[in-house]
Amino acid sequence: MVIYSYLQLPPDIEMWLRILAVAIPAIVALITPLVTYRWLSRRLALYQGNLNKELEDYRKVITKELETHKKDLSKELESYRIQLQSEFQTTLYEFQTKFSLLQQRKAEVLEKVFELLAKVYQDLQYWELYDGLSRKRMSREELYKKMCTDFDNFVDYFDHKRIYLDVDIRKGVLVIVDAMQMVLSLQNLYGQSPPPMLMRNIHSLMNTLEVTFKKALEVQRLQGEGFKQLSS
Repeated sequence: MVIYSYLQLPPDIEMWLRILAVAIPAIVALITPLVTYRWLSRRLALYQGNLNKELEDYRKVITKELETHKKDLSKELESYRIQLQSEFQTTLYEFQTKFSLLQQRKAEVLEKVFELLAKVYQDLQYWELYDGLSRKRMSREELYKKMCTDFDNFVDYFDHKRIYLDVDIRKGVLVIVDAMQMVLSLQNLYGQSPPPMLMRNIHSLMNTLEVTFKKALEVQRLQGEGFKQLSS
């Protein structure tokens, strides 16, 4: 009985031991999440800092590579631009040369066609006034041969070069060719001067064609000047 009393703790100490037995686990349960949270926060902050540093380093590397690529690309684009410009200038020069030659050729054909047509027209005018002339340069037979030769030369040249002429000019020329051919046929059959009505028709057609030819030549000149301004 004495031994039991000796081992038995005082009531106050026993109470505190019981309180501590309950409080310590509770305190540990409260502190552990807080400590864990603070530890995780520090770890996350450290990880975030390292990640930001890596991202910044990566951004610098990418920026440097992009700048290098940009410079290389600019050089390639400049080289390609120079190449395209050179090819364009070459093509433009070739086209300008061909266009200029074509315009020159069309102008030459227009002038030559009207020149040959004018010869035939002068022959017809001379024939029309032949009977009233006091001094005749040639006989009717010689005049007829000359008219036929000039007419054949004109028609032959027109047939070979008509591709250079506009549709309106070709139609007008064909109309006056028919009229002149009719006059030559009458001269061959009857040897007389051309009918006044037929000659008036030829005069009217010739005046109209002269205006048309002048306009066509002016168009060729303006187109040539316009293309030169555009190419320059």
